Amino acid sequence: PAPAPVPGPQAASLAGDYVLVAYQESGVNVAGAGELSVQQTGPASYTFRYSIQTAVGILQYAGVLQGNGYTWATTTVQTNDPRAMLNTPVATQINYDGTQLGVQSGIGVAALWRRR
Repeated sequence: PAPAPVPGPQAASLAGDYVLVAYQESGVNVAGAGELSVQQTGPASYTFRYSIQTAVGILQYAGVLQGNGYTWATTTVQTNDPRAMLNTPVATQINYDGTQLGVQSGIGVAALWRRR
């Protein structure tokens, strides 16, 4: 089951290190391994760095995550993925239960991460 939604400003911090459990692009499961690091920079504001190794290689991303509850925006500021949208906020749904972090972007990318 999906993790419970982040209830709002009093929610536990998303900051921490995670390993990839599942990854999808446009609803299609993509086999791979990955790591995510999230650092809190302010109330409901984080920086992130993650890498995903798939059959096509290792894709790396860095950026900013801002919002609360279900309403978040992810902005990728650095990547080696030629398909990524740089410096453009993307609506993102976050589900977090303190152990698992579910991310569903408005551009069809979904990932489930487990806290280390």
